[in-house]
Amino acid sequence: MKFKRERNVFQPPAEGNYLVAVAGWKEGKQKNTIMGLTPSAVVTFDLGNGQKVMQSMLVYSGGNSLVEKLFDAILGEDADDVHFDELIGKECGIEVKHNHVGEVTYANVVDVFPVSAFENEEGEEDEEQEDPFEDIDFDQI
Repeated sequence: MKFKRERNVFQPPAEGNYLVAVAGWKEGKQKNTIMGLTPSAVVTFDLGNGQKVMQSMLVYSGGNSLVEKLFDAILGEDADDVHFDELIGKECGIEVKHNHVGEVTYANVVDVFPVSAFENEEGEEDEEQEDPFEDIDFDQI
C-alpha cells in the first residue's frame, strides 16, 4: 500500500469578521494568572465555509473576557448562571486575527459580538459601496 504525504494542506481562515455557529466546547487546562488559578474552555466555531476555528478562552467575568463577550453575544447580558452547552448551535460574530510563530500561522479569535452587530456592519459596507457617486451632480460637470 502506498502513502502520499501532502504538505502544507491546512490553510487558516483569512483575517476578518465572520458570522459563525458554536460547534462545540471542552474544558481546557487551568492557567495561572494574576487572578490565581483560572479555568479555561476551548470553543470551536464553525465558519460555515468548511473551516472551523478553535479558541482557548480563560473563564472569568469582567474586563475584556472573551467568554463573557461570547455569552453576552448569544444569550444576552442578563444571563447570569449559564452553561457552555447552551451555546451549541447558536450564532454570533467573531473577529479573527493571525499570529505568526516561526513558519506557522495561527488563527485567533480576538473579539466576539452579537449577530445584530455583524449584520449592521455588513449593511453599512454594502450601502457605502452601493453608490459612491450619490452626491455628485453629473449634469454640473
